[in-house]
Amino acid sequence: MKPDTNYLGQFLKALREERGFENIREYVQHYNLPVGYVYYTEIEAGKKYLALATARQLCEALDAEMLAFFYVQLLKDILPQEVQKDVLNLIPRPARIRPVFYRLPEIAAA
Repeated sequence: MKPDTNYLGQFLKALREERGFENIREYVQHYNLPVGYVYYTEIEAGKKYLALATARQLCEALDAEMLAFFYVQLLKDILPQEVQKDVLNLIPRPARIRPVFYRLPEIAAA
């Protein structure tokens, strides 16, 4: 059973806002993303999921940190919550990625 989360969407939205883009359409055009405006909006909202090849293209187009994009955000969306902590704790955490993207919900709330 897939957990009811949208970590990748939250990560993408935070990345967009961090880069100063409120308008999603302008953001998609500025970075020449491999998905359209409507599809990207649905990814951020957690209504659509990416195929692996598309996820890689999106990550590259955004010049996003691969570790944060794939191993943390994408895995958190597909792993059952009861195994997330064990699996994600095995992944090395480079200092340049903000810690907020590594915290699990129960840890972030503490």
